Amino acid sequence: MPFLIAANAAKVFRVNQSLALFIAGVYLSPTFVTMVAGDAAITLFGLPITKATYSYSVIPVILMVWITHYIEILVDKITPKMVKLILNPTLVILISAPIALIVVGPIGTIIGNGLAVAINFLSVKLGFIIVGILAATFPFIVMTGMHHALTPIGLNAIATGGTDTLIFVSQVCSNLAQSGASLAVAVRSKDSNMKQLASAAGVSALMGITEPALYGVTLKLKRPVVAASIAAGIGGIVGGLLQVSLYIAQNCIMAIPAFIGEKGLSNLIYGIIMIVVSFVAAFVLTLIFGFEDVKAETEDEVQNTDTEKQPAQQSVPLVDKIELCAPVAGTVKALSDVPDKTFADKVLGDGAAIVPSEGKVYAPADGTVANIMDSKHGIMFVTESGAEILIHIGLDTVNLNGKYFKSHVSDGDKVKKGKLLVEFDMDAIKKEGYDLITPVVVTNISDYIKAVCMEKEDAAVNAGDKFLTIV
Repeated sequence: MPFLIAANAAKVFRVNQSLALFIAGVYLSPTFVTMVAGDAAITLFGLPITKATYSYSVIPVILMVWITHYIEILVDKITPKMVKLILNPTLVILISAPIALIVVGPIGTIIGNGLAVAINFLSVKLGFIIVGILAATFPFIVMTGMHHALTPIGLNAIATGGTDTLIFVSQVCSNLAQSGASLAVAVRSKDSNMKQLASAAGVSALMGITEPALYGVTLKLKRPVVAASIAAGIGGIVGGLLQVSLYIAQNCIMAIPAFIGEKGLSNLIYGIIMIVVSFVAAFVLTLIFGFEDVKAETEDEVQNTDTEKQPAQQSVPLVDKIELCAPVAGTVKALSDVPDKTFADKVLGDGAAIVPSEGKVYAPADGTVANIMDSKHGIMFVTESGAEILIHIGLDTVNLNGKYFKSHVSDGDKVKKGKLLVEFDMDAIKKEGYDLITPVVVTNISDYIKAVCMEKEDAAVNAGDKFLTIV
């Protein structure tokens, strides 16, 4: 678990994933585990190390990966460019490892144990009520972003006690309720745009991604979010009364296998009952409460004006599409065809790739250059609408340390679509043995529904042509 936590935390805190995994390895080193099990005191540089087992720890790893982010920044500032590739990771490890063992490990263990005690206290004192309350309020917790802070608490409960009866159980109820409410909107709405959006968002929520349903459907129409909240509360109370437990961290329909554990078949049946209640209650309540259809509102407003009535298909779309132009000229490739698993498996996000035919990279939209990597091979670009785009020129070209690359912009520059960002010497880079395929990835795709490539695979594309649409 610590390795999985470290890998995912590295994405959130923008830490080199290899270094994050090394941090987890410090806690799980067989030598350290053996020393913890022994009777002798453990010291490092003369400082005592608290004996603790981190095999199922969550909080220490998350804290340490977060701290490593700042250590990386500090080390990057003090190391000369010509030795960064070797010296940076070495210094980060030498600084992080002692901090992890001497300071963060014990503090994280104390915090984790405290959270486990707090959860047990709430469960004992409030029982099934707290599950219902948390499930009902989860949509509003998601709106503040605080649901990310609850995830470590649920993970810690599973790590220390083997089961979760509060955090992920509540999330399952809330997410299934959002799905039920969205699909009810899809059934009842007479607007084709809303039907399409609500259907896609309902399926997305069923799989645990509720932002499209929450922001694009239920919250937008007001009454459905109330219906979903009430339904989630009902489902949470049912789950609390039946003492449903999750043995694996899950927050969607895929939680069904996670109900299988030491409580036997009864817990699986109770878990399914809880899911069905949350979904069906949200679906039915949304139909009962109703909502003011967006299309109906638009038509009423148009009829009450002296202007010419607009056709229904010209109404304002419910979700703005973000269109990105091709940043380089070349041949279009699917992201799955990129010979690098990080991109091919969409670990960094969704998008497409281009095999360049010209050594120039242009801005894909109006926006801001968030970061030009020191090696100039990577550009983080943020559009005016908030989409975060990574343009990665070639594979493993970081090893060139900026050789054959020339940047025409700096971090923080606001640019217009088509502005030249970076030039690179294609022939020289190919002679060095590097693959120039250039992935274009929407790194915050979880804030949207999907990214669609507008060109067929292997089609020729010019810089500035429509390339990706984000919805």
